Amino acid sequence: MTRRSLCALALLAPYKAQARQLSPNDLPAEFAKPLSIDEAWFTQQSKRQHERIDQGSAEHIAYYLLQSSSFTTEPPIQPILATHKQLKFPEKRAADFLATKPATDRHRLIKDLYNQLNWPLERCYQHTREFLSAKEIDQAPLEPLYQQRGLSSDTSPESLTALTTFNLSAKRVLLAGPGLDLTRRESFDDNLPLVSHQLNYLRDKYPHVDTIDIRPEVIAHLHATPHDLTTQILASQYDLIIATNLFVYLNDAELLCAIAGLSLSLPPGASLVHNDTRFAAKVFGEAVHLPAKDYKPVHLSGNKWDRLVIHQKTKQ
Repeated sequence: MTRRSLCALALLAPYKAQARQLSPNDLPAEFAKPLSIDEAWFTQQSKRQHERIDQGSAEHIAYYLLQSSSFTTEPPIQPILATHKQLKFPEKRAADFLATKPATDRHRLIKDLYNQLNWPLERCYQHTREFLSAKEIDQAPLEPLYQQRGLSSDTSPESLTALTTFNLSAKRVLLAGPGLDLTRRESFDDNLPLVSHQLNYLRDKYPHVDTIDIRPEVIAHLHATPHDLTTQILASQYDLIIATNLFVYLNDAELLCAIAGLSLSLPPGASLVHNDTRFAAKVFGEAVHLPAKDYKPVHLSGNKWDRLVIHQKTKQ
């Protein structure tokens, strides 16, 4: 499937929420000006988002190339081990991937990403190794690393379990960045269900859940509405918007745009939930009448913790 056909598919997806373009006038000037957000910034941001989508696609392709057994009899290669051992590009796996016709939805989506990306497999592999090397070997600071990382559809349901402690009632819920368990950085298994854990969890809790995403495979598989939080505003109003494991990918300028845009889709009393603990999220929320109200610590696994932050809209 070509980039053009995927774009057409995205446009044909059911538009549960229509968008308009965000502008500097939608942002609090006391933050927009120091962050140099003007019309030119939005033009450049759209280009940057396309580049980050491509980089995220490269990661998914590389993880699948190294670990999947759906297209080859070659033994799987753990990406992190490949990075530590500086293994050469797996030419036999690459040849098998290119020669094999997809037989599953996951393989088909990966092949679609590869066809629209127009990167050689070796470039996908090297790009992914550079990220893993920075994260796992160089121990680079995570905040700037993730703000430069490609936009992937990584998904984790663990943080959402703390939603029950908030007792948030809502008739209309928006899940931003539902994610899709397409590939994994380690311990990938072809038999893993191709699902969005977050979306499934929320649909068991709330009567109406819309989804927005920027990734083409998520839009195609989940029929999500194509939407860029950093450049667009939703027309629909929601009682609750959830954006976990999403803001971590945004720098301060992007975070300001995302929070300001989402605030415009929340009536007074409605809530925004995320898991970004930056002070900037707090002050940006206050500037757009969306102050932080509460937070809950979340135990993930082992010695790992997260926390959910809840903002509540005070006025339009």
